[in-house]
Amino acid sequence: MRKAALLILVLVFTGTVLSADLTVEILDEENNLQNADQTLTQNGEVVDGQEDTTVINTTVNPGESYNITQSVSGLDLEIRNFSINEDFDFRPRVFEKETPKGEQFLTNLDTFYFVNQSFSFESALIDTGKNEAPDSIARCTDFDNSLECNNWEINSTEDFSDNSPLDSETYQYEVTEFSAYSSGGEAPLPEINSIEIFDVTGEDQRTGGTLVDEGLNKTFEVFQEDSTLYRFEFDVSNEGSKEWALTSDDVLEHSGLNSSWTVEDIYYVLDGNDNDGGEFSNGVVEWNTGNGGTLDLGKSLSAEYVVNISQSSTSSYSQEFNAETTEGTFDSDLHELKVNILGDLLATLDRPENESIVQNNREFVLNGSIDCENGDCGEITSTPRRNSTEGQISFTDEFFEVTDSSNADCGELLEDESCDIEWLVNATGEENTFHELDFEASSSFEEVGSAETDNSIVEIQDILLIDLDWNTVDFGLLDPGDTDRPAEGNAGGYNLTVEEESNSIDNLWLKGSNLIHEEDESYEIGIGNMSYNDTVNDLENTTDITENYSLVDTDLAPGAMKTFYYWLDVPLGILRGGYTGTITFKANQTIQ
Repeated sequence: MRKAALLILVLVFTGTVLSADLTVEILDEENNLQNADQTLTQNGEVVDGQEDTTVINTTVNPGESYNITQSVSGLDLEIRNFSINEDFDFRPRVFEKETPKGEQFLTNLDTFYFVNQSFSFESALIDTGKNEAPDSIARCTDFDNSLECNNWEINSTEDFSDNSPLDSETYQYEVTEFSAYSSGGEAPLPEINSIEIFDVTGEDQRTGGTLVDEGLNKTFEVFQEDSTLYRFEFDVSNEGSKEWALTSDDVLEHSGLNSSWTVEDIYYVLDGNDNDGGEFSNGVVEWNTGNGGTLDLGKSLSAEYVVNISQSSTSSYSQEFNAETTEGTFDSDLHELKVNILGDLLATLDRPENESIVQNNREFVLNGSIDCENGDCGEITSTPRRNSTEGQISFTDEFFEVTDSSNADCGELLEDESCDIEWLVNATGEENTFHELDFEASSSFEEVGSAETDNSIVEIQDILLIDLDWNTVDFGLLDPGDTDRPAEGNAGGYNLTVEEESNSIDNLWLKGSNLIHEEDESYEIGIGNMSYNDTVNDLENTTDITENYSLVDTDLAPGAMKTFYYWLDVPLGILRGGYTGTITFKANQTIQ
């Protein structure tokens, strides 16, 4: 039996991609599509795109060479022999960027052309649109995700081929690999580092004086009582890419001065040399930069002037300092100058009055006023004080505890303004001790300083306060022989209250005087005929009132109330009618 063999033939066909989709669009820094003119050509023939074509979206032959021309944001570019082997979205970005300050700094940069995609091309021609060749070509080889450059290369234009045709009016250069390119010029770059103000009254105007204020972009404050000489110093460095050779066309100026002031000296210091000269007109100081001098990279000059500021009231001035080179680089500082005419503080203590008694562990008022005279006094704060072995010190809870205050911080006091202040103080401390109280007012202006009031001497004592809600115990017209005659107010009782503000009462006492006839003083009723009780209609337990104090009750706390009821026996042999006398209460504490 013959076996049949089965031959299976597997054929593998290989083929080539016949076409590839190409999309070309230009984005900005935030991935927004930019308006651009784009054209795709091959062998001089237009494949896709024309003027005002923002997006190219077409099919090309893989591996074949094409040229792409682009015009966007003042930048013209031609990519030569561009080829792809598969579908490709080409999305370069065009955006503004500045090179860092220092030796790499460039001015008048054109927009950056940034590509972070890999593709095949022979070369690219970048047209700067500039009539003259720039000083350098800037290339960033490493942008982060936020398109900040991590690595700059600043190259001479000699490192690139200038492919500008003879009839071209703009500079063009050729690159063979992409990251990001731009071009610009080297230039000095002024940077204002500091502004300092010195009081040079009575000092060497150029080298002496006391620093009054310093900083940038702030409100500067100067303080004076009379006319004062000040030196202004502006420190300016060169943070550019080449030295700064000063000429008369460079600018150093300070504007916003009061035109009535007298500027006595204008000069700038460069390389240790004083360069004198400048002009003050219409509130502007302008230095004579025609004196020349060269400011190297990273070095500083100091533009200075001395001015006599004389005025009668506090004023503020909006000012600006400018430093500008002939190459258009500049820096400026906007600030305020506040000239404070200094005043005098006057502090007055109104309460407590001298030789006052303040109640132990009870609140009292300490108040007074603060006045500002002869100028402005700044922000005012105040502090109540007491005497100690070290002089006057702020209150502490040990002796006087501040529980509340009003206007202790007055805020800003201008000339002829005043401020009323008040503290609520608990008189903590030992009973029967004496203290010297005052308060101190302090200005935020160091030159104004502080003011203190005269002292008030106070004594801390326990004070007992009782209140009667009645002023008369009325028995009406008296007839001889009446007994146990009740007072007309007995139905409601006669109340005595220990006030809440009082200290505790250890002992309450009572006494009375004889009752005298209102018309005939020869008739009287002895006070012993009058009695009282603290229970209504309890005639069996009444107590006779005497001419001397007798103890009524003990240990009465603040707020306690005691009710009294009164009766009178009228003896025989007297004249009928009205009789008057007095009842006196006394409260005290036991002396330990």
